Amino acid sequence: MSKNKLISLEIIMLLLVAFITFNVAKSTDTIRILLVSADGGYNQYYGTSLKEFKSALDKGGYFYDIWIESVKGRITDSSVLKPYDIVIWTCGDYASMAIPTEQECVIMDYVNKGGNILIEGEMVAFSIVKYTEGALLDFLSVYFMYYSLDVSGIIPNPDLPHLINEGLGTVNWATTPTRGPNGVYPKGNAYPVMYYIGTNFSAVTVVEGNETGKGSVVYYSFALFNLPEGARNILVSNSIRWFIQQSQQKGMFEFSSIQIACAIIIIVGLILAVLAIARKRKMYHA
Repeated sequence: MSKNKLISLEIIMLLLVAFITFNVAKSTDTIRILLVSADGGYNQYYGTSLKEFKSALDKGGYFYDIWIESVKGRITDSSVLKPYDIVIWTCGDYASMAIPTEQECVIMDYVNKGGNILIEGEMVAFSIVKYTEGALLDFLSVYFMYYSLDVSGIIPNPDLPHLINEGLGTVNWATTPTRGPNGVYPKGNAYPVMYYIGTNFSAVTVVEGNETGKGSVVYYSFALFNLPEGARNILVSNSIRWFIQQSQQKGMFEFSSIQIACAIIIIVGLILAVLAIARKRKMYHA
């Protein structure tokens, strides 16, 4: 094999590797996730769903950072959230001061500036109504109706096939909720993708950022740790995929350093390929 053919083959292989790496990086490296364990409140039995969210994210192959309030303190400045595309805020079964007023402002500022947030907890709505001015409840676009629902699990909205409820059927609790989840109804731009079995109360409520001009919001009004492992892994993965879909439609995700490096390699490779072809033509005509 001639030297020129070897060079051409090396260039082709270089371009192929760079292209594959670019697309792999596109699916994982560019998604910046922060998992917040909101264990700064009180009146809880189990605590937050930190362990369950970690397990689901690990199984989904996502990279993420963790903020534990009992270790690092409460997040009171939205600049902490700003570097992340998606924030998961787990409150689990905390019933009192799960999200205090100062954190309501942090969350709302983050989403108003394009951030995506998943808020989870069986007493979040109650805690907001009882201990704060209630602004976050309007932000989540739900009405707080009942303190504690006596239900056996969750079920997809039969009238709305959605990425978030994809692959999920009727899901019964794996463990009994501490108090029973809050009963909430969506309002405004929000809509339910999962209901509580036998009710019209929303278990998973969604607000599309594309509709509001802000970031997107997903609200689980139950504790994730009460779901079977398989169902919770699917639900969390679907929610992350939906956030990504929403943000890509808005062109929010930036290229990562890996993608930029691969793009440079691809460009340089193309230039070298063009130069190699030009040299061959010059030699042929000579």
